[in-house]
Order: sequence, then structure tokens, then C-alpha cells
Amino acid sequence: MSCDRTVALGAYLLGSLDPAERSSFERHLHGCSVCRREMVRLAPLPGLLGQVQLSDLELSLDDPGPGPDLWPLPPRDEPEADPPPARTRRRRRP
Repeated sequence: MSCDRTVALGAYLLGSLDPAERSSFERHLHGCSVCRREMVRLAPLPGLLGQVQLSDLELSLDDPGPGPDLWPLPPRDEPEADPPPARTRRRRRP
């Protein structure tokens, strides 16, 4: 079973909903076991995200970059489209 309102859970847990949206979502939570279970599962994330420092996300300048196994695939040669058929002129009847 799923619920289309679970996408709002992240915004709810991070405190990003405006007061009206928050109130509406809290009313929804009372009647939706799917969202309540998902909320329990995601509840630790705001605390964990609060521990991330900007320096944790910065790449060093000596980062070697991705290995060959992560390089994009070379472009495929697109097959040439067949040229449109030549138009033949019809002769007008005299």
C-alpha cells in the first residue's frame, strides 16, 4: 500500500511546510498508517543532516575524477535517414 502524500514527509520533517500545509499534513498523518510508518523511518534524517559540515561536501583539488568505468559512453553513430523519394512531375493533358 502507498500514499501519494508521502512525498511531503521530507518537507514536513525538515520544517519546510508553511503553517497551513503543516496543519493539513498533521491531520493526514492521524489517518494514514503508511505515512506514519514512513515518518518513523525518516525521522532521524534531520538530525543526521544537521551534523554535515560544508567541508564534508567540498572536493579537494587533487580529486582524480571518475575512473574509466564511469566515463560516458561514446555517441552512437546515428543511421542516416533514407532520402525522401524523388517527386515526379505529371504532364498536363492538353
